[in-house]
Amino acid sequence: MARKWLFFQRAQIPGAHVANEWVPSSDGLKFRRGSFFKKSLVIVLMITCLPAALIGVSFYFIGTAQIEQEVNATHSSQLEKARKRIDEQLAHIELTASQWSLNPLFNERLKTADLNKQFIYTQDLFRALFIIKGSSTLIEQVYLYMGDQQLLVSEDEGVRQLPSDQNAFLQAQLSEKPSMHWTKMPVKKDAESLSLIHALANGGLYRYGGLIIILNETKVNEMVRELTTDKEESSSFLFKESGEWITTGIDGVYAPTVQELSLSRSVRQREAPADSFISRWNKENYSVSYGRLSQEGGSWVYVTASPVNQLIRPVLVMSRMILAVSGLGLAAAVLLAWLGSERLYRPIRRLVQLVKGAVPSPAKQVQTKDELTFIESQWKYLIHESNDLQDRLEEQLPTLREGFMLQLVQGHLYAFKEKELRERMLRFGWSVEDRCFSIMVIRLAGAFHSGGKFAEKDKQLITFAAANIIEELSGNQMDVSSVINFQDLTIGLLVAYPIHKPWKQFKSDLFKLADELTVTMNALLKLHVIVSIGKTTENVGDIPNVLQEVRQMMLYRDLEENNQILDMDEIVPRQGDASYYPFQVEKELQIAVRRGDITEAVKLADSFLGSLSRHGVTEFAYLQSVLYLLGNILQTMIQMGFNPHQLYRGENLYEQLLGKRERDEIRRWLRDKVLEPFGREYWESQDAQLKAMIKQTMDMIAAHYMNDISLEHCADQLGVHPVRLSKGFKQVAGSTFIDYLTMVRIEKSKELLRTTDWKIHRIAQTVGYQPSYFNKIFRKQEGVSASEFRSLSKE
Repeated sequence: MARKWLFFQRAQIPGAHVANEWVPSSDGLKFRRGSFFKKSLVIVLMITCLPAALIGVSFYFIGTAQIEQEVNATHSSQLEKARKRIDEQLAHIELTASQWSLNPLFNERLKTADLNKQFIYTQDLFRALFIIKGSSTLIEQVYLYMGDQQLLVSEDEGVRQLPSDQNAFLQAQLSEKPSMHWTKMPVKKDAESLSLIHALANGGLYRYGGLIIILNETKVNEMVRELTTDKEESSSFLFKESGEWITTGIDGVYAPTVQELSLSRSVRQREAPADSFISRWNKENYSVSYGRLSQEGGSWVYVTASPVNQLIRPVLVMSRMILAVSGLGLAAAVLLAWLGSERLYRPIRRLVQLVKGAVPSPAKQVQTKDELTFIESQWKYLIHESNDLQDRLEEQLPTLREGFMLQLVQGHLYAFKEKELRERMLRFGWSVEDRCFSIMVIRLAGAFHSGGKFAEKDKQLITFAAANIIEELSGNQMDVSSVINFQDLTIGLLVAYPIHKPWKQFKSDLFKLADELTVTMNALLKLHVIVSIGKTTENVGDIPNVLQEVRQMMLYRDLEENNQILDMDEIVPRQGDASYYPFQVEKELQIAVRRGDITEAVKLADSFLGSLSRHGVTEFAYLQSVLYLLGNILQTMIQMGFNPHQLYRGENLYEQLLGKRERDEIRRWLRDKVLEPFGREYWESQDAQLKAMIKQTMDMIAAHYMNDISLEHCADQLGVHPVRLSKGFKQVAGSTFIDYLTMVRIEKSKELLRTTDWKIHRIAQTVGYQPSYFNKIFRKQEGVSASEFRSLSKE
């Protein structure tokens, strides 16, 4: 039976206060706390809770006011920045129109120019209109109005004759209004777009035409909505000082609401050019801010209206957060006060327990009423436990040695001085007195070749086996050595040799060891071995730098050689074939990716890697080329409308690629991780009928590119509308019909330039171009003329 404790009742001493007592319970003796614990708890509560309460109240009253000021200042600052952006963008468009109106292309020659016959002049006009259109993201279309000929010219729609009513409208705009002014022009049914009209004159009063810049409704509305912080509950709009409405800030909504009309009347009645006020509408208060923009043809007024609740919402949230944090702090203070009191009271309770002989009996404890005997027994027990821990520590010493060495070579012990590092090495059993150090790195290759006996999951197992072999061989030949397992088919060997021994003599021993390691690994593991021997150093702290240099030297190994030994003192990085890059194969691979032909893309990727290997590039140049190829493949996917981050679920492809070292491993990775996932996504996202139609179109281009083939002709052959074919071609191929046709013709002409001695005009006619236009388009696409390309390709 378990031994029962005796129950004591403290003797009552006359005139003495009983602070503590023992009472019986089911678990033995239960110690009841006295008044000392209660008093200490009250004191600790006052010390911890009062500061927390004062801080919480101060934060609430002071912080809430400060937050409200910051919110208002931030709102005002955002509004001013948005206003400046609107002003700058519109001013930029006005400046662009003014500058181009002075261009010689738009002089009086427009009054009599025959655009149907003067082809070059017409092309220059189209190009100028295209440049104006691209000068701002707000511009949707740019027209050139030729009043005398009643013509409207644009780079998208070409040249068209205006009906009489449209011509009369534009004539009125030119003759009755300032030379440059903003207006609303009907560009869609039941819709008008904000437009800038700049008259073209010959220096006198006669205006023979004008530049018409149409702004994109959606982007204008987005720009106006930037005036508000909340685009759902707030509203913002623009109108002219005269009352003419410019935009409501919402796409497809052209008529202002009753609230917006009321606000516009209130703003026009105010004398201040810019101000803020509170307006009540539908039992809700709105904070209204307005200002003016100085534009050609009159001043504009912008107005923003936001619910007051929306503006003060951050203040309310922060004030509630402050109260919540203060409450949590107060609760934490109470809890800490109780825990602190319990901690402070523990020695007193322990002392009483020792005095009263009521110490709980732990395992293997001698039961006695003598406190010294009890302490002695406990001391012996602790000595026994200490010896047991020492034995366990000696068993774990090899693991600790390995962990220390791994931290050392990886540079994690940079904060230690040289003396401290040597003392730690001595403590772990290394002889480091009067020693120099060097590092040999051994990398295993060929583990994952096609048909090999190892798989990717065996990497750590292979490295472990190789590390054991290296440890056994180095232990037989080196006095002081330590094997470092990097778990990635790479093993480090830290060696030390006497400082009086010549480095060249010791390095010859390292070469012998490297030869023996190579032969052994080839025979036992059937793997190739690359050994890199680093420089020597006298400082332990320099070992991480030596290791880094040795591992970088691995990048300059020859990929065509199986077993190699690299000496850091002698190796010189090659500069010859390192610059080779198979651009033609890369371009063909991009075309295959655009077409979704993943089978062909995989073959071309194999051809790309094989071409690099055949030219004998180093591992460094090999990796750089594959990284560049990966970047171009991802760029092609983006141009086709795919999101690589979403497609590959946020994986860092570049980091994965940098972890690959073997050619077969890189080839499988490109196929399994890059191309095939894209292929599955590509074909899932494309409509089968649309893909077949675009494939037929591409085949027609490939068969008839040398003839006068057009989008309309292909659409007629396929029985579809040209607009549908154009949009589908852009969606599937990632480029327009004419861009793809141009690419095919240029690629064919480049092939003829490289492989034949035909004259330039014959090649131009063969691929479907006039010789004069061929030279122009070839230079535009390739950056050099055809003859220069032929010369460069034969060098």
